[in-house]
Amino acid sequence: MPIITSIKPQKNLTARAGGKRVNIYLDGKFGFGIDLENFVKLGLKVEQVLSEDEVKSIIQKSDSQKISDKIINFATLRPRSEKEVELWLLRK
Repeated sequence: MPIITSIKPQKNLTARAGGKRVNIYLDGKFGFGIDLENFVKLGLKVEQVLSEDEVKSIIQKSDSQKISDKIINFATLRPRSEKEVELWLLRK
């Protein structure tokens, strides 16, 4: 069962991301990145032991949040036509 050995803020972020993600290291190696909201909700901390199922669940939540953030960012930058939104979603 993996143990969280380190938690570090992500460095190479675009201005839109606003530094709202952290990297979680498991057993000394990069495990996954997660947004701060889910990080706080899940109460992750160094030396915490996670099961494989917990790790998969956390990654799935993180990926869902990342997708939601991208969609919201795309939709709020400027007004868009239905066709433009449809094409963007198909590309992504």
